Amino acid sequence: MSLKYIKDKIHPRVLGYVNAVRGFIELDIASKNTIIYLGVCDEANLGDQILLSQAKFSFPEYHLISSSTHNKIYKLLIDNAIERTSGVLVGGGTLLLGSESMLELLEKLILNKIPIATYGSGVQDPKFWNLQQDTLDRWAKVINSIKLLGVRGPKSLEILSGMGIVHGKIVGDPAVSCALQKKNYDRKHKVIGINIGVTGKFDGASFDDFFQQMLRICKVLKKDDWQFKFFCVWPRDLPIIKALATELEISSPDIVEEYFSALRFMKEAGKCSLVVSMKLHPLILSIASGVPSIGIQYQPKLLDFMSSIDSEKMLLVADSNLATNCLELINRANSEELSAASTQWEGCVNLAHHFSEYQRELNREISSWRN
Repeated sequence: MSLKYIKDKIHPRVLGYVNAVRGFIELDIASKNTIIYLGVCDEANLGDQILLSQAKFSFPEYHLISSSTHNKIYKLLIDNAIERTSGVLVGGGTLLLGSESMLELLEKLILNKIPIATYGSGVQDPKFWNLQQDTLDRWAKVINSIKLLGVRGPKSLEILSGMGIVHGKIVGDPAVSCALQKKNYDRKHKVIGINIGVTGKFDGASFDDFFQQMLRICKVLKKDDWQFKFFCVWPRDLPIIKALATELEISSPDIVEEYFSALRFMKEAGKCSLVVSMKLHPLILSIASGVPSIGIQYQPKLLDFMSSIDSEKMLLVADSNLATNCLELINRANSEELSAASTQWEGCVNLAHHFSEYQRELNREISSWRN
C-alpha cells in the first residue's frame, strides 16, 4: 500500500488530530525556547502548510508548537503550552478579525500575559464578513496589545487604521519569501495554469455562475490551441477541477495535486506561460516563479496581496463580466499591459526583502521574550 494511497484515503481533517497529538509529544521534550504558532494547520492545504513551514525555517532555534482552533485537542494543547511558551506567533493567513474561537484564544493569551506577534497576517474585511461592532471592539483591544503587528498588505492596514490601530505595518504574506531570484518564465508555449476550488463564501456572483464563466474562458482558450495545467492545492478542490476538465472534454487532464511543497508547485507553475488563479497562495507562488498571473477575486484577501505588489490591474472581479475581461487580458499577451505583468515578480521579490527585514525584527523581539 503506497503512502499516496494512504493520504488519499485519510480525511484531511484527521491530520489535525494527528498534529495535535504530536504537539503534546513535542511539548514534553521541548526546551524553554517553545513558541506557539497559531494558524490553520490541520488540513492538507498548500497555503497553510507553506506558511507553517516558512515560520519553522525562519526561527530554527525555537521549537514551534503548531496549533489551530478547530478541535478540542488543540485547545487542550494550548492550555498546556501556555505554561511553557515564550510567546505566540499569529501565522500567515487571514486570521485577524477572524473566527470567534481565534478571538477568544487571543484574549485568553493576553489575560495570561503571553507576548504575541503577527507573521504577515491578513485582516478580514469586516463588511464582507458582516462583523458586529461589539466583536470589532473586542478585536481592537486584542490587536492594540500586539507589539509587532506586521500584516499582509495595504487593505489589511487600511482596515486596522479604520479601527484606530495605528502601529501596524505592511510586511507581505510569508509566501513571498519563496520568490525566485531569477524569473522562470517563457512565453513561447501556450500553456495556461488554472486554479479554482470550493470556498465558504464567495465575493460576487454565485459559485455556479463563476464556474460557468471559467468554463467559457477555457472553451475559448481550447479552441485557440491553449494547453491546460490544472492546479489543485486542497483535496476538497479536486472534484471541482475534475468537473471543469470533464466539461472541456479533456480525457487525460494534467492535474497537479500539491498540498505541501511550495517548491514542487513552483516547478510546475514555471512550465506555464500564464496562470489564472482563484486561490491566494497559488497566485502568490506563480508570481514568485516569475510567471505572469491573473487573480480572480473570490474574497477581498486577493486584493490585499495584489495591491501590495502594485498589480491590481491583473485582478478580476468574479462577476458576470469575468469571462470577457479575462479573455481580453489574455489576448493582449503581447501588449504593454500584460508585458508589464512580468513586473509582478519584481514586486514580489522587493516585498520578500521587506519580509526578511521583518523576520529579523521578529527574531530580536522573540529573543526578548525569553529574557
